[in-house]
Amino acid sequence: MSRTLTLALAAALTALLALPLAASAAHRYDESKARYDQEVGFSDQSARIFDDPAFQRLAIRRTRLIVPWNVMDDPQELAKATQYVRRSTADGDLVLLHLGDETPGNAVDDNPLPSRKRFAKAMDELVPYFHSLGVREFGVWNEANHKSQPTDKRPDRAAEYFMEAYRAIHLKSGIGCKFPKCRIVALDALDEGDATSYIRKFYRRLNNTYDNRAETVGIHNYSAVNRFSNRVVGQMIGAFRRENRGIDIWATEVGGLVAFGSRNGSFACNPNDPDSIERAEARQDRAIRFMFKQMRTFSRHLDRLYFYNWFGNDCRYDQSRGEDFNLFDAGIVESDGDPRDGYYEFQRRARDFRR
Repeated sequence: MSRTLTLALAAALTALLALPLAASAAHRYDESKARYDQEVGFSDQSARIFDDPAFQRLAIRRTRLIVPWNVMDDPQELAKATQYVRRSTADGDLVLLHLGDETPGNAVDDNPLPSRKRFAKAMDELVPYFHSLGVREFGVWNEANHKSQPTDKRPDRAAEYFMEAYRAIHLKSGIGCKFPKCRIVALDALDEGDATSYIRKFYRRLNNTYDNRAETVGIHNYSAVNRFSNRVVGQMIGAFRRENRGIDIWATEVGGLVAFGSRNGSFACNPNDPDSIERAEARQDRAIRFMFKQMRTFSRHLDRLYFYNWFGNDCRYDQSRGEDFNLFDAGIVESDGDPRDGYYEFQRRARDFRR
């Protein structure tokens, strides 16, 4: 190959590699402008968000993706996760890869609880693969204490999963990924009534070594934010601090609900009634304002927040339950990508936080 051709190819490759950085630099956030030393990220299951100009304007650099714990055995789910991670890291974004139940999306009650040995084997395959794609942060089990999860009644097993994930990431993989370069969300808990009990039982299963290694944990404070209360969040923070005083606590998933549940419930939204939709979206605005206020209230304890999610479903009803039942809808844009008022509320409030 001639020297001229070699130089031309090198120049072309250099230009190609520079494209994602140049694209993301246009929306890079100047963290010196942040009033609060807390980070804001975004959680969504669709790689489409990265090409949306409205998402790019938020200058979000931390993203979160939930994958089945056995994603390496599911070619379709693995392909989707790979696409998401590659698209995110191409823009210089930092991905938190959070493991969860084997059913994509919302879990079902009858999925089996994997054995510790089977989970360990899955981690030995999953960690090196996603690390090679640029993932440096992993979450052990999404909403481990939720009733839909097979870990709901087994905080001891959730603790064992953390130990196996830690070994795979820090001890066995050979990738040399130590804290804080690589981080693990050891326990991820929803703000339900049993949350503090679950936290206590989780740590009871760990020995002193792993107590200290559980350096990062997550909470999902949906109920607190959408009911405008700090009580349970404060209790969960206290429970974590009693186990490890130096722990980092992240709000790994939270959002303002537009619709969810019974048509006569607290978060109802009639897709055929413009007034109902307007009330529901105004309720989301208030929840987003409270969410950021709660971050400030617990600024000494909550280090990071991931908002969920991007695409709404337009207050759609589910007819399979024998009555009109709103599907979960916390999107800050409509299903077609048109921003809701909640998008602008989030954009305004997020300006005061690092990202």
